[in-house]
Amino acid sequence: MYSFIKNELEPFSYLIYLVVAILLFSKEKSYMRKVLFLYYLFAFVALAYASKIAWDKTDDNNWIYNIHYIVSSVFFSFYLFSVAA
Repeated sequence: MYSFIKNELEPFSYLIYLVVAILLFSKEKSYMRKVLFLYYLFAFVALAYASKIAWDKTDDNNWIYNIHYIVSSVFFSFYLFSVAA
């Protein structure tokens, strides 16, 4: 059974983050805002693809979520270190 909350909410939230990052980057062009924009773009594409794969019951999309979590931990470590420094 299709569920918006189960299948589409996570990519939709990253789409909203991406739009906010675009608006912030258009106001103030800095390296860190560009990096943040690229992260949200990657996350949106990866999670939208994982959501699409979830429709097909034969494929397993856990590897996409594992990649997303690894990239997120590396990115946020770098981002927070750069902001605090």
